[in-house]
Amino acid sequence: MGGLIVLVVLVLLVVAALLVVRHRSREAAAQRAAAELAPVTKMAFEDVTALGVELQDLDLELAGRQLDTGATADYQRALDTYEAAKTSADAITRPEQVRDVTQILDDGRYAVACVRARVAGDPLPQRRPACFFDPRHGLSVEDVPFAPSGAPSARSRRAPWTPSGCGRAPSPTRAR
Repeated sequence: MGGLIVLVVLVLLVVAALLVVRHRSREAAAQRAAAELAPVTKMAFEDVTALGVELQDLDLELAGRQLDTGATADYQRALDTYEAAKTSADAITRPEQVRDVTQILDDGRYAVACVRARVAGDPLPQRRPACFFDPRHGLSVEDVPFAPSGAPSARSRRAPWTPSGCGRAPSPTRAR
């Protein structure tokens, strides 16, 4: 009988130890996930804020101007994408969800570029991805061969007004 009690106590101790280890493992995993998510979320909110600033600047540019139907629709689309980007950024729970925010922001930046083109009487810009190195630079204008040192070549994009160093930092090797 005494051996049975010792066996039951040992089993209970092993189960308790396993539960503690499992709980700590889950806590550690949750902390790692939060640490991975924090910079992604921060970047997403910075990009959303940058679009908001761009929309404020556009609003100042357009103050007092009468917009045609197309420019008005593009401007409304830009405002709607800004709101959608804020909502999407608030809902990020996994790092890969930042793609949704990025896509929405790309749509908003394109809408802003369309408004500016319409107001200036220029043709609508070609729909291209944003600058590879910093999407806040705007729509890309050309594909540029690019590869970081020791890496295979990749196609990158440079926006029209980015500094010449945009496509070369950090220490890339241009592919030939």
